[in-house]
Amino acid sequence: MQRFVREETLPGPSVQTDDELLDYARRNGGTCYHASCTCLMGLHPMSVVDSELRVHGIDGLRVIDASVMPAVTSTNTNAPTIMIAEKGAAMIKAPRSKDWRRSGRGRTKSSLAGAFN
Repeated sequence: MQRFVREETLPGPSVQTDDELLDYARRNGGTCYHASCTCLMGLHPMSVVDSELRVHGIDGLRVIDASVMPAVTSTNTNAPTIMIAEKGAAMIKAPRSKDWRRSGRGRTKSSLAGAFN
């Protein structure tokens, strides 16, 4: 590689230790990617939302955005996020069925979980 690299540009030759590299990364790091995949969906003990996007343990709160995606899409996140929002809105507007019940960490009936399979 030495024949292709004339000199180090960033972070620069003065940044050498792990602490210096971490400090540089904290001051200058960023992302150009869309935040997604941060709220695990399901019945797993670490899951944040159920299959109807309801936050476990907090009544009346849902997460309806790209954070519920199980994996980053290979395309722009706009279209899948709109789909999640439309499905979430439909679940909110839908009347509760007669057999609606809470069991454990999840609820029965209409779910978004199958949309990603």
